[in-house]
Amino acid sequence: MANPREKYGSISLYEPSNSLWSYSRPSSIICHPVRSIRRETSLASVRFINYRWPKKHALPETIEELVDDAKIMWIGPKRAKRVVLFFHGGGYFAALPTFMLDFWRYVQLRLEQRGLEVGFAVLNYSLYPESTYPTQLHQACTALDHLISTGTHPNNIHIIGDYAGGNLKRTSTTDHKRPLPAPLAGVYLMSPWVNFTNTSPSLAQNTPHDISDSPALQGLGERVIGSRTPPSQRAYVEPLKAPPGWFDGLDSVANRVLVSAGDKEVDRDDVVSFGKVHLEGKTRGYEFVLQEGGIHDDPYFDFFLGSPGEGEVGGLTHKIVEWLVSGFSLVDVG
Repeated sequence: MANPREKYGSISLYEPSNSLWSYSRPSSIICHPVRSIRRETSLASVRFINYRWPKKHALPETIEELVDDAKIMWIGPKRAKRVVLFFHGGGYFAALPTFMLDFWRYVQLRLEQRGLEVGFAVLNYSLYPESTYPTQLHQACTALDHLISTGTHPNNIHIIGDYAGGNLKRTSTTDHKRPLPAPLAGVYLMSPWVNFTNTSPSLAQNTPHDISDSPALQGLGERVIGSRTPPSQRAYVEPLKAPPGWFDGLDSVANRVLVSAGDKEVDRDDVVSFGKVHLEGKTRGYEFVLQEGGIHDDPYFDFFLGSPGEGEVGGLTHKIVEWLVSGFSLVDVG
């Protein structure tokens, strides 16, 4: 049984998310991990993400080196007063796709139109198999601590993660050695990874519609994360299976929590169950959005072939913008 001191409200600041095919279909990576990962994380790819993408968009190149090979890449200018810290998905084996950067740059510009200058910090964490879990968790904790220790108040930080990045978000906000000085402004989980053994009806119902290869990812999840996680910590990486009360005290970690899934997503039922069982009633600011017609990480794919027009983005994108506007407007510290 997990230690009752190891719940969200009790754990604190340091203890214990480039192609569409490689991003969404990991079967070949599981069969040929070293060859595929080396291709996925080639030096050219990393350089494009860290250096050429900012130049392409006429933005400053701001890279902060952290410990253990982790880096923070700032989208646009570095702004430390209000920050979104983003953990990208990809099962810990796929590099950050540039269309995710395009999406968050779009959100950043919409916030600027609303009078909010927000820094977007992207954690460039180490990937499997060169680095195994929980290396990525330690890097996520380091990134959060770096922001706080260099002057960003927790009330002005939103953490966002998709899929495996959502897994990092959940654990990094609880896996710390000292309490947060104040709750975070908010956390957002987009299509989070909540279970390595999906047997829900949505798996069969939505396999023809979704881009996520859930069975392959489940095997990868157990291999990369589950086998390296002691039973007492299992709920951190498979939160759907957390014992009752595991998320008690969530208000002390974040003022607001937003979770979203697509109704055409193979993991839909698991994400819905996770929200209902573990998050409802744990914080006054909890919201769940089930996107009609949405697939896994749906908002990103409006940007896969370039920047869409204003009327070409989905409703969830507008929701994300409004949620961030509301969060940064509620508290303005520093």
